[in-house]
Amino acid sequence: ESTLREALRQTQTGVFFALGDDDSAALINLLNQAFSARPKLKSVLLVAQDLRSPLRTLLLEEFNHVPVMSFAELGSASKVKVLGRFDLGQEELMRGAAA
Repeated sequence: ESTLREALRQTQTGVFFALGDDDSAALINLLNQAFSARPKLKSVLLVAQDLRSPLRTLLLEEFNHVPVMSFAELGSASKVKVLGRFDLGQEELMRGAAA
């Protein structure tokens, strides 16, 4: 999250990410590992509230099948099963119990 927050830029037309080439490639690689075009399970990308909207906009073209939600949007009765965790410093998605 810190890498994404540092890359946030505010303009008159909205908020966007100014990610470097390495971080952009790492993010796309991790997303491809996590979210196939034809998923077996219904999964969402759960992020902090301040990152939700700009991340959804960033992913809209290639990953429009991936819902992006914030923790604040979860109801009190919601149950979350963590399937993986992203770290732009890692090449592989951290899955299951390791996440």
